[in-house]
Amino acid sequence: MTILYTPSTGEVLVSSVRDLDYAELVAMMGMLPEGTAAVPGFVDKYAAFFSDGGLTKIPAKPGDYYEWHAATQSWVFNQEAFEASLIMRRGSLLITSDWTQLPDSPLTTEQREEWAIYRQALRDITDQPGYPLDITWPIAPT
Repeated sequence: MTILYTPSTGEVLVSSVRDLDYAELVAMMGMLPEGTAAVPGFVDKYAAFFSDGGLTKIPAKPGDYYEWHAATQSWVFNQEAFEASLIMRRGSLLITSDWTQLPDSPLTTEQREEWAIYRQALRDITDQPGYPLDITWPIAPT
C-alpha cells in the first residue's frame, strides 16, 4: 500500500491498496506535481491530509457546497456552485409553471396574472439584497 502526497500542502494525491513497485512509482511521478512524496500506507484521500509528518483527519464537512483546500487545510465555501444550484432551482420552478402562461391553460385571467407575478419574482431573486446567501423564495399561487 502506498500513499503519494504533496509535502507543501499535505494533500493526498493517490492512495493505492497494493504496493506500487519502483517502475509504477516513477511512471506516476511523471503525471503528478513536482515534489510529490511517497510513503507506505493507505488512506481515503478525502478523509486525511499530511501534517507535521503524519496523517491528520479532515474535519467533518460543514455543509453542502464546501470544498476541502489542502493548502489552507480548511473547508472553503464554494459560492459559485451554490449560486449555480439556485439558478437551477429557479429554472426548474419556471419550467414547471410554463403551462400557466399558455393561452389555452384552464386558469382564469386573474389566476394567470398571479402566476405571472410569481414567475417574475423567481426571475428577480438575483436582485434581492441578500443574494445569494439570504434570499426569500416566492410562493407559488394555489
